[in-house]
Amino acid sequence: MSITLPEEQTVSPPIPQPPTGCPFEKEKNDSPPIKALIYGDTGTGKTSVALDFENCCVLDCERGTTPYSKKKDFHVLHTTSYETMSRAVDYLLTNKHGYQTLIIDPVTVLWESLQAKWIDILMRRNKGGKGHRTEFYELSARDWGLIKADLKSFFRKLMLLNLNIIMTAREKVRYKAGSFMVPDGQTFDGEKSLPYLVDSVIRTYRDKDGEYLCEVIKDRTGTLPKEDFPTDHLVGFLTKNAVHRTINP
Repeated sequence: MSITLPEEQTVSPPIPQPPTGCPFEKEKNDSPPIKALIYGDTGTGKTSVALDFENCCVLDCERGTTPYSKKKDFHVLHTTSYETMSRAVDYLLTNKHGYQTLIIDPVTVLWESLQAKWIDILMRRNKGGKGHRTEFYELSARDWGLIKADLKSFFRKLMLLNLNIIMTAREKVRYKAGSFMVPDGQTFDGEKSLPYLVDSVIRTYRDKDGEYLCEVIKDRTGTLPKEDFPTDHLVGFLTKNAVHRTINP
């Protein structure tokens, strides 16, 4: 397979150092952490390729890492609880550790767990109302505001970590805007603002010959090819200019 690599980016001339007291300074991190969302159908290699990143700790929501426990070296926390995942991120923020990569596999379950947490809270608050049972309860705009605020708080903590953040997600059918249930390709199954948090969005799939491939949906890194490429090349492309990271929270 012939792959066209991205063109080298030109470097702008240096900005003069401003006077003392300026709140801005030159960015010192030549190799920022990788932030990527990898989604695809079941069996397309999402978890496997995520585990190829260095020194991984994994929030495993579906025991998807278990088949790789003898093939790859990683630490794992098996949970489907949003609160447990949030406490794990707090630990990474406040303790020294040797991890370089945090994987959430899949972030789809985190989003489902957060909604379930708030539905439980809201149903208890509304115990005397007609919607106090799950099958009748409809989330209001105010309810969604509470859920989104909680999720944003979690994502803010994620962004403070000096770690590669790799989130996998299930794939679902995308429907054409303004139509009723007219399929229009595939998309990730998760909170819709996820792509804004990451630098790369990659869809994994298998072609008619069974080859595992990546389709680049979004790339701010400038390291990913424009054409689809073998999945086992993904980590190499994203870590092209990476350096070994020393973690000192």
